[in-house]
Amino acid sequence: MEELTSWVCRAKEGDRAAYDRIVRQFQDRAVAYGYSVLGDFHAAEDAAQEAFLQAFTDLPSLTEPAAFPGWFRKIVFKFCDRQTRGRRPAVTSLDAVRETLADQGDPAQRFEKEHRNAQVHAAVRSLPEPDRDVIVLFYIGEHSQQEIADFLQVPVTTVKKRLQRARARLQERMVVMVRETLRESAPSRDTRFTEVTALLGRTRDVLERDPRVAAAYLAHFGQGEGWGAEDDAWSSLNVHVVVADEHIDAFATERRAFAALPGRPLLTVEAAQNAPPGGYYLMALYDGEAGPYEVDWYWHGRSGVKIPQDTRLLLDRAGLARSDEPTAWGTTDEVPPALQRVRDAMTEEAKRADEARNVVSLFWAMLLISAKCVARDPRGGEVPFFPMLNNLLQDARQFAGLPAGPYDRAAEASDAGGRLAHLRGIAAQMESLMPQVAARGADVPAAMPERSGRFLDMVEAALPAAGQAAGK
Repeated sequence: MEELTSWVCRAKEGDRAAYDRIVRQFQDRAVAYGYSVLGDFHAAEDAAQEAFLQAFTDLPSLTEPAAFPGWFRKIVFKFCDRQTRGRRPAVTSLDAVRETLADQGDPAQRFEKEHRNAQVHAAVRSLPEPDRDVIVLFYIGEHSQQEIADFLQVPVTTVKKRLQRARARLQERMVVMVRETLRESAPSRDTRFTEVTALLGRTRDVLERDPRVAAAYLAHFGQGEGWGAEDDAWSSLNVHVVVADEHIDAFATERRAFAALPGRPLLTVEAAQNAPPGGYYLMALYDGEAGPYEVDWYWHGRSGVKIPQDTRLLLDRAGLARSDEPTAWGTTDEVPPALQRVRDAMTEEAKRADEARNVVSLFWAMLLISAKCVARDPRGGEVPFFPMLNNLLQDARQFAGLPAGPYDRAAEASDAGGRLAHLRGIAAQMESLMPQVAARGADVPAAMPERSGRFLDMVEAALPAAGQAAGK
């Protein structure tokens, strides 16, 4: 408790590193309690993440740092209550993605797991709420009875009685199933939950410090990403920043610097065709043990902007109107005048170098997205971005002064293992090109070959055994 008190005191002073430690310590408790309230792990993860973001903002109001566990639980409940009153679809957790992939090779195994999970869910939901809270907290994060008591703000003796009562109701066989199933769903099984929460926290800090920002919201994971991205935890984060009209054109030159404020990106990609009308766009990839994490930044002028209901509000200084319709617009070839002026001021040599930087960066970003396509549909056919990756590779060769290279189209329609092997092969080609591209003045993302290899390893490990036949 003394260690937690120290972290809370430091976090109250704005120490993000201290707060990240609090998130790591309480992530399982937050998700477990959310699941007990909501009955859905994906919605519980969403509510828990929002609670962590809000709690950091509200920490100055916590007068007694040792009371953090119970104080935080009330914030989790607030966001669970919002979920029950009707909000956006839940995000699919990375564990759920892994389970889905692992089961695709055997329909009988998939049915058995689904049946088992349904049994566990029904058994847990059948418990009275006080007993359910205790047993979920006890098993999902293997918390001590004292930790549970502090979180629920009840005596340890009460926790012990509720746990005994819940076990008696479930009976021995079901207790084993509940313990195993809940533990498999703990967010602490990997680092993604804490890394994404930390990235979003730093992002909100940046937005709150910038007086030009009128509002900002986060479209839910994967919104509009398509290509099989059913809002799973590998999907991109979409950060929409609403800026006072008189400042919007500043982002013609400041986008990369702004995107670097929450953390230095591994790479950034310019794609003016993705920008909202009269606004700007930038893709950034941020590092992480379970990443990289793609963030798509959208800057909007304030005039006429409404905040969609199906979003997570990060900031609203202007009291903008809400809309029942999602934010949507088509792609365009038009370049905002301010951005065109920036380009016109560049020398031809600088333009070529910047285009090469963007080509190489886009290649690595699309390679990761292609790997996600394989993960989401390991038994599917052609990955839609393979030809694009080849074209980007040839563009890089041309910039380096090399002739076009061969392209193996047979790999496009192979099994999942073969498609990942193809991605590794073209990644190796780009890696060998990067020193030559850099020698001609382009700023290339040097860390991406290693980070991409690690991501491909993670995808391959999640594939059904039958889909790994052509492995690395």
